[in-house]
Amino acid sequence: MSSPKIGWIVGVVLIAVRPVQAQDWNQWRGPNRNGVCTQAGLPSSWTPGPGGSGNVVWRQSTLVNQTSASPGFDCGSPVVVGSGASGRVFFMHSVKQRVSGRTVCLRESDGAFLWDYLTLSNNSPWPGSEGSATPCVDTANQLLYTATGEGRLQCLDWSGTRCWVRLAGLNTSGEDPNAFGAINGYSHSGSPQLDGGMVIFQTGAGRETPLSVPKLMALSASTGVTVWTQSFDYPIVHQGTFSSPLLATTPDSVRRVFFHAADGSLRCVNALNGQPLWTHFDNSGMTYRGVVGSNSGYASPVYNPPGPFEVPSGAVYVAAGTDPDAENGPGPGRLWKLNAQTGDALWEYIADLRNVVSSVAISGSRLYVADCGSLHCVNLQTGAKLWSRPLGGIWASPLVADGKVYFGTRSGVFYILADSDAFTLLDQDNVGSSIASSVAVANGALYIKSTNLPGSRALYRRGNTWSPSVAEA
Repeated sequence: MSSPKIGWIVGVVLIAVRPVQAQDWNQWRGPNRNGVCTQAGLPSSWTPGPGGSGNVVWRQSTLVNQTSASPGFDCGSPVVVGSGASGRVFFMHSVKQRVSGRTVCLRESDGAFLWDYLTLSNNSPWPGSEGSATPCVDTANQLLYTATGEGRLQCLDWSGTRCWVRLAGLNTSGEDPNAFGAINGYSHSGSPQLDGGMVIFQTGAGRETPLSVPKLMALSASTGVTVWTQSFDYPIVHQGTFSSPLLATTPDSVRRVFFHAADGSLRCVNALNGQPLWTHFDNSGMTYRGVVGSNSGYASPVYNPPGPFEVPSGAVYVAAGTDPDAENGPGPGRLWKLNAQTGDALWEYIADLRNVVSSVAISGSRLYVADCGSLHCVNLQTGAKLWSRPLGGIWASPLVADGKVYFGTRSGVFYILADSDAFTLLDQDNVGSSIASSVAVANGALYIKSTNLPGSRALYRRGNTWSPSVAEA
């Protein structure tokens, strides 16, 4: 274990240690959207400063090719496809509050800037949030899908040319004659997901706009034409949802979409036609703006298939969350384990859990869940607490890989823990800027994006050797 170290200018970083079998990290939290990676040989420590001992291969400022930027939180994570000179790293970035954001493409081998695509966000509901979603990439067709603050879903090719766009509402004249018919709030943090020839996307009402009926929808991935929509009539809507949809096929051979909705409920619909299958309603008692039952659907669900430690039906896990920065402050949290086929609750984890923004990660018989102050390790089968540690405000979802747990905090500390029934700290480093993005893994490397402070945002690729020409660009 190393002592805490103050890092240098942060943005996107790549860290690697030795060649391993490559696997694309083509969407938020990886190929299965669960924050689990099977690659081996990943770092057990991080020395983010320049010099002979640093294991940062390259660092690129997220402000690259941009003279200024809003102080947005930019919670979105990087995605990685391919390797070397032909590989690509994509991420989203705020440019001007409530006005514009952009999609950025870097070369995987050295972090060099390739292109960006600017989107006018048309008065997005959360200032500085234009970079809070994560792109989803179709590697076979070299297409990527991005969501923006006011509910725009767009498809770009790998040269940065827009193929199509759809809007939730607040239409620009002539841009989208066939909008979704919903006024959107806060779905900019929700990331689209591909399923065959469809892309799944969501909208949600926001308190700063007239309320409308939120929707979950499937669009043609090639044209953007609507395949199906499902509306949700919420009894309480406070801020919309920050959750992302999750696709999984359960043991009964039903392809399902799980979605943490703006009223705190977890909804399950048929992925083929959008028809509702079941709903689990929030009973956390969370309060927002004086109203009980105000879990805002921050945390995205995670599906775990049947296995040695899992029930035969498969299970879906989701936690209660609302805005930790709200005037009421963080409230009590709750984590549910549900039968994936019926929605029946199998256990609830309460303990000393507080407000949860991030999604869980599962490793064998262990489940990791982060709240706004601590990381908890829970027995997957019983819901009993194994341990918890106060480590600071955690918005990023933990990653489990190579016998380790990786995550960053809003205070800028990046932690590496042993994946264990007992709390074991392997390394911690202060990179000098807030981390709200989840780690990406590809090509035997970690990709870590920091955020928040202009001039201090960066993306790191973490590996064996220091590359001064890129790091100092």
